[in-house]
Amino acid sequence: MKFELFVANRFAKGTKGNGSFSGPVTFLSITAIALGVAIMILALATGAGLQKTIEQKVIGFNGHVQIFSYQGKSQFDESPIERQSDWHKTVLEIPNVHSIQAVAHKTSIVRSAAQFEGAILKGVTDDYQFDFFASHLRAGVIPSFNAEAYNDSILISTKMAAVLEVNLGDTLNLFFLREAPKPPLQRSLIISGLFNTGLDDFDKNILIGDLKHIQRLNNWNNNETGSFEIILKDIHKMEATAKTIRAAIPFDLDAVTVKESNEQIFQWLALFDINIIIIIIIVLIVASINTVVAMLILILESTQNIGLLKALGANNRQLSKIFLGRALHMIAKGLFWGNLIGLGLCFAQEQFQFIKLNPDVYYVEAIAIYLNPIHIIVLNVGTILFSLLILLLPVRIISKIAPSKAIRFQ
Repeated sequence: MKFELFVANRFAKGTKGNGSFSGPVTFLSITAIALGVAIMILALATGAGLQKTIEQKVIGFNGHVQIFSYQGKSQFDESPIERQSDWHKTVLEIPNVHSIQAVAHKTSIVRSAAQFEGAILKGVTDDYQFDFFASHLRAGVIPSFNAEAYNDSILISTKMAAVLEVNLGDTLNLFFLREAPKPPLQRSLIISGLFNTGLDDFDKNILIGDLKHIQRLNNWNNNETGSFEIILKDIHKMEATAKTIRAAIPFDLDAVTVKESNEQIFQWLALFDINIIIIIIIVLIVASINTVVAMLILILESTQNIGLLKALGANNRQLSKIFLGRALHMIAKGLFWGNLIGLGLCFAQEQFQFIKLNPDVYYVEAIAIYLNPIHIIVLNVGTILFSLLILLLPVRIISKIAPSKAIRFQ
């Protein structure tokens, strides 16, 4: 141990000479590591944030799992299902199921005094969870539906309101087509609230109204609905829970996850993971190259000292430990500043949302942030291990340095 301390002290003194490049190169290497770590943290936080935010919005419109009849002609031309039956209790007893809510859909043409537009009326009941729409409400109030009377209030998006040139309190005429030669059925509904989720494909097409209107339009009784939305406790068990639900419901019904019914959106979200992996690989390569270059310059500048210490009895393992220790110290500094910069920028974006996005493209108005402590820990530990593994290559040069030639090295 005393000899190793002597070797370390002799090495430290010998690398502080005039004209040394090790100081500036070490600084640049630390800077490269810090910037690389900051970029990786930002990539992880923003990628996961966008995925989570968009995923929550799609789930807000559809629930985690949807139950519908095989007999329906399409997703928005549904066959009736009983609202209360024996299988409801069985589904609610599944451990991961939080709640089940009845909904129905009906395609329509919406006309205002100025414009008309195609839309889908989504009928809900008093058991519908409006937390999602309440968090995105821009004006007005959430209508209250009950089992006793019809409610003519509806929720529409701010984008649909802009297209139709209407506002709160205005009346919309909805026309529901029937088979010829029957004329369309008309309902007049009043706008009670305006929401904006940023999901244009949904905002421009969905109206939220009373389920009883759809029951009356389809000649259904009060115990019939078009489909069910199931809210789960743990989204990570969605596929397994959907499989359990399928086994619990009648054979003429199907249970589909939100990922299956909105496959294109979730495939697009999955591409974020590939982008994040590519960014991390590129950053690790660039940071590693800088660290390797710094280590090579450090070794070359210390060639005479290495030869002298070998002549005094120092072995390759002792010298390698010294250089790796210096490298680890350099990496630790880079990680400290990288985490400080990366987490600081994430916190600032989360609080102030100063980086905006086009909601027509990304479905969000600003970059969303989601920090998973496990991801940050794995990122830091992985960076250390990867850097040290790469540094084993330049350190091997020490074993090839001969004392007699190294002492004469200029």
